[in-house]
Amino acid sequence: MPLIRRHGLSLVLFASSLLFFGYLGWERKETGFSELIPNGRSGEWYQGDTHCHTDHSDGGLQRFFPLLPADMMVKSQIRTALRRKLDFLMITDHRTLSHTYDPDFVRPEREILIIPSEEWGIDVHATVWGIQDEIENVANVEGSQWAVQLAHAQGGLIAMAHPARRRKSWFLRGKEHYKVEGMDAIEIWSGGWFGHFLSNNAEAVRFWEREFLNKGKKIVGIGASDSHVAQANVVGGVGYPTTVVFASGLTQGEILDGIRKGHVYVKSGRTPLALSFEADADGDGRYETLMGEEIQASPSIPIDFRIRLRRARGMKARLISQKGVLAAEKITHRDQILHFRLKPADSWYRIEVLRFGRITEALTNPIYIRRQN
Repeated sequence: MPLIRRHGLSLVLFASSLLFFGYLGWERKETGFSELIPNGRSGEWYQGDTHCHTDHSDGGLQRFFPLLPADMMVKSQIRTALRRKLDFLMITDHRTLSHTYDPDFVRPEREILIIPSEEWGIDVHATVWGIQDEIENVANVEGSQWAVQLAHAQGGLIAMAHPARRRKSWFLRGKEHYKVEGMDAIEIWSGGWFGHFLSNNAEAVRFWEREFLNKGKKIVGIGASDSHVAQANVVGGVGYPTTVVFASGLTQGEILDGIRKGHVYVKSGRTPLALSFEADADGDGRYETLMGEEIQASPSIPIDFRIRLRRARGMKARLISQKGVLAAEKITHRDQILHFRLKPADSWYRIEVLRFGRITEALTNPIYIRRQN
């Protein structure tokens, strides 16, 4: 009874959020991306989540209500990932790899790739994937640079976590941690696009464009649920959003290599949408360049950008560069191919897909342009 009185308002707000977001409904994910394989390439599109937590750190309602039993176990996150048809999962508990010794981590119930990972950091946070040893935590810019080097020394990748979140921002209030060299990726979408207001996803995308893409610095945009609470899996949690990677196979090395190359797009966890963003620079109709890659192009010769979409009827696709939105087209069929043909006056181009004209459903990484003289 004292627990209810103490936390009554929080429980009411939590229950209300379940009712509101539950009304949006859960759309079962569909698999089968084989029709979207880029020309002349061997591989598949794989879906996953790059950032979530268990009770090995601060996962579970007991972080808010200490009297409650632990409810965010490793197997809980794995089961949710399997139910949502994810192919890979990074469990990133804070400053520890203890979850990698959990029996359910070592022997997952069914086939899914679990990549050893942690969430590093004190004043800023980063997710580190594919490592064997924990990364030393130091609370300054030099410590962030050291973390990048240690991650790479283990063959891992490191990504800025929720860069625009107020308390752990990489750039707000005078912070300059983002200036470290060698960062592999950045969370441009953390949790629900609107619901996870603390992550400030729209500002994270603007930061990605302003400080990296517009300055010629290639850093891969990814999504992450940052799931902490099992009850939130009813309307969000693991797979909200989903990071989709084109890779040659479903092994740790192949998934990390696909992310490293930028063959990545992020989509809402509730949508069965699938896509591929490609470009044809030489007019042979083969569309040999995939998102994350670079084209050497003359500014006088048009490039044909192609986006192939599945299960996207009623949405809108927008072509974006550093100049803003260059073109937009309504998707009128369940499966559709759109073309945007233009002379490459900018250094990068990416795609956004919107529902109802304003709700973000998917973001791609850019195709980069290198000017030929």
